[in-house]
Amino acid sequence: MIWTVVMVSQRDMFKLNDQQMLKKYSGLLLDEFDVEGLEDVINGLKSLKSESFHERLFEDYLLGSNIFEGGAELTVDEKRDNDLLVLGYQNLSYKRLFSIKRDLISFTEFSEISDLLLPLYHMCLGRKLTHGDVKAFYDARIDERLVFLLDKFDEPLNVPEPTPEFFKKLKKLQWQDKKTKKFHENLKELLVYATSGKHVDLKLVNFQVREFNFTLSLMACSAVVDSRDRINLDDVIRAYRTYLKLLKTDLPALVEKLGV
Repeated sequence: MIWTVVMVSQRDMFKLNDQQMLKKYSGLLLDEFDVEGLEDVINGLKSLKSESFHERLFEDYLLGSNIFEGGAELTVDEKRDNDLLVLGYQNLSYKRLFSIKRDLISFTEFSEISDLLLPLYHMCLGRKLTHGDVKAFYDARIDERLVFLLDKFDEPLNVPEPTPEFFKKLKKLQWQDKKTKKFHENLKELLVYATSGKHVDLKLVNFQVREFNFTLSLMACSAVVDSRDRINLDDVIRAYRTYLKLLKTDLPALVEKLGV
């Protein structure tokens, strides 16, 4: 079978509003892909706008360094304690605009797992982060829990130690087939329609790119954790399930629980 990207017509794109597009696009996806868990992910994406978690995360992302009180950010030495980012930096490549051959997962994509967490933590706290907040958050190793446990990141499970071998496997990762890659592209489109819609706002576009990198990295981690060198349809579903769960998680409560 030849798999094609699920598309809505140009006419519908101009005629329908974002919610109507979301409904139509969701139906097309369910008709095209028979994947366990897809309907739950679609329902989760549909609820993002009404529940406002995603909109609030975007607003906090725009604050940049203003989410911190003065002197709150970790020192270089404190950041070196994060083996996940250090090993990722040492073993993954960097995305270059004009590179002919690119790794599917570079440090650019992978680092988004950590980078998007602090704005989300700030959103949950509802105030600026102190140095103690940031230190407690890094010590809880939420990023490591996402990488190795994915949608079970909040469960009382042991987290493996990051190793160079893990990142070397990430670096070589590929899509299982064209069907899986197109499924990933389709869910990216659905996420756009479910949240902010199609816009030319550069700040929003930048956030969306980083969000896509976040979910792509989770897909890759899901594959490697399951001892595979190809991302399959289940990895795509698991990544979105993880992201949707993360958006609704009380991170300060989780950090406190993990710090006990």
